[in-house]
Amino acid sequence: MLPLRRHWNSIWLGVGTLILTLVYGVNLHMGWFPSLHTMAFFGYLFPFWIGIQLYRHLDDVSAWVRRLPGWLPIAALCLTFLLATNEYDALHHYGYGSNALQLSNLLYAFAVLLALMKFPFRLLPTIVDPRKETFGIYLTHQFLLMVVVGMFHLVAGKHLEVVIAGYGTAGRISVWFLMTAIVFSGCLYLTKLLRSTAWAWTVGDGFRAREERYPARIQPAHSNS
Repeated sequence: MLPLRRHWNSIWLGVGTLILTLVYGVNLHMGWFPSLHTMAFFGYLFPFWIGIQLYRHLDDVSAWVRRLPGWLPIAALCLTFLLATNEYDALHHYGYGSNALQLSNLLYAFAVLLALMKFPFRLLPTIVDPRKETFGIYLTHQFLLMVVVGMFHLVAGKHLEVVIAGYGTAGRISVWFLMTAIVFSGCLYLTKLLRSTAWAWTVGDGFRAREERYPARIQPAHSNS
């Protein structure tokens, strides 16, 4: 990530990372090369680039979103959700689990962001601090997910994916919501616990002094006006 830091504002970097993401997403269906989730790093660069652009141009993007009709984000949510579930079903036959970097998942993520910007109501309880705890939840979710899946295997004597394979779409979605609730709660607790100790830096809470010494190069465009 560091070698690309000075190029994050380049449109060509955005185009290049978009191509990498598209290649990875299409390859899930075509099978041109092995597509392990842990090797999909380059497939995530485009969302990073988009996030930086949104941060830099937040005022302009927010104004544009406010002008959109209210039905559009809702329709986008429903459509991309259907696309994501259908692509999951298709990839399931190829032997991929739920961690594949599906292009439809990226579209769904953009639709969720669009809806949150259009309807800025609070979705999480006050016990959750998204600005300070989201990164910690992201960092710990894979570890806790492995623990939960391992515990299920010990108790049930079967792999979770084998059990889910016998369910229909509604059953798999229900299991997904249950797993999300369990893992999210565990990650939130672990993040809060780490933030209360000297290890707070491991979840991104503890670099304020460093940021004061070395300010980030990427600044929001509206801060220069």
